[in-house]
Amino acid sequence: MAFELFCTTRFPMSATGLTAFQSADFLAPLPVPPPSALAALTSNTQALNGTGLVLIVDDEELVLRLTGIILVGHGYQVLTALDGKIAVQIVQERRHELALVILDLIMPVMGGVEAFAAIAAIAPELPVILMTGYDPVDAVGRFDKDALAGFIQKPGSVPVLLQTVKAAIQRDRRGLN
Repeated sequence: MAFELFCTTRFPMSATGLTAFQSADFLAPLPVPPPSALAALTSNTQALNGTGLVLIVDDEELVLRLTGIILVGHGYQVLTALDGKIAVQIVQERRHELALVILDLIMPVMGGVEAFAAIAAIAPELPVILMTGYDPVDAVGRFDKDALAGFIQKPGSVPVLLQTVKAAIQRDRRGLN
C-alpha cells in the first residue's frame, strides 16, 4: 500500500460561495506502510534527487515539516520560515547559499506577494516557486509574467514537488532563469 502525502489545515471556501477560511486542528491515526512500500516510493523518486539549499516559507508548520522531510530525503538541505518577513531576513543573510525559495501565498505578518518583491530586490537571480492551495490562475496572476520559477498546487504530490524543485534549480544553474 502506497500513500500520497498531503496535509493542510486551511481550505479556501470560495468554491461554496463563502469567502472566509475554515481552520481545523485534528489528529488522525494512519497505518504505517510496510518497508517495501517506502522503498518503492524512494526508488520511484530517486531520479528526482538533487542538491542545494532550499528555503521553504509557509505559515503551516506541518507543511514546512513534511516538505522539508521530503526534500532532505532527496538530497536537498532545507531552511524554513513561518512568514515572509522571516524569509526576507534569511535571504538577506544567506542569499549566496540559497538555491531556491518555495513560497506560500497567504501568510501572516508578510504574505507571499510582498515577500516575493522583497526577495527579488535582494536576490533577483534566486528562483522562487509558489506553493499554494489557491486557484493557480488567480495565484500566479498576482505576480509579473514569468517572475516565478514554478508553481505547485496544494495538495500536491511528492513527484510533482521534486520535479518542480529540480527543474527550477537546474534552469537557474544553466542561467536560463
